[in-house]
Amino acid sequence: MIMLAVNEDLDSILLSGEKGSGKSLLARGFAALLPRKRRVDIPLHTTEDRLLGGVDLEYALKHGEKKVQAGLLAAAHQNIVFADDMNLMADSAVHAIVNAVTSRQVEAEREGLSISYPSDSILVAAMNPEEGGLSAGVLDRFGLFVSMTCEHSVEHRRDIIRSALAYERDPEGFSRSKEQETLQLQELIITAKGYLSRMNISGQLLELAAWTTLIAQCRGHRAD
Repeated sequence: MIMLAVNEDLDSILLSGEKGSGKSLLARGFAALLPRKRRVDIPLHTTEDRLLGGVDLEYALKHGEKKVQAGLLAAAHQNIVFADDMNLMADSAVHAIVNAVTSRQVEAEREGLSISYPSDSILVAAMNPEEGGLSAGVLDRFGLFVSMTCEHSVEHRRDIIRSALAYERDPEGFSRSKEQETLQLQELIITAKGYLSRMNISGQLLELAAWTTLIAQCRGHRAD
């Protein structure tokens, strides 16, 4: 998640894991690292019209002419798109979201109207593989893929319980207690962003990338 915050050219991340592994919680907390961005949630049963935009029926009835009503992906421009349970969404909605994020543009035809607007956003998606998967073509479009599991360490599970109880007792106080830690992380992200343009990738790193993707059995060359 920090890599995505540092290098937004990665476009997207897919968190895959069993129920209760913290996917949605992590995705929702991501916006705190990028204070100038807001999170736009995509409902599970959203339609293409709701995503891309469509004819404003109220305006058409009142004025007798068609007008485009902006969709969720227009609101997501320069912000964060959060798609929970993406594997349970309609294929048309999944493709619309992924296409908009990777092309940074929305192009569509609705009721004789052409819809075109920028949609330069970061996609954070989550799924439970036990409930079905995404097609290989869609998986290949994600910049990062993370397989998450629940903690098996007693100490870590104890810490999770302690944090959850503290948040339930006093959500605002818990958030305040993490402000300094969040600010420090934000400063590190800003510093890292400054290094990106000066980064030189060595031959050893290229070889490491190739070995890593071979061991992970990644398809194609996009992962490298």
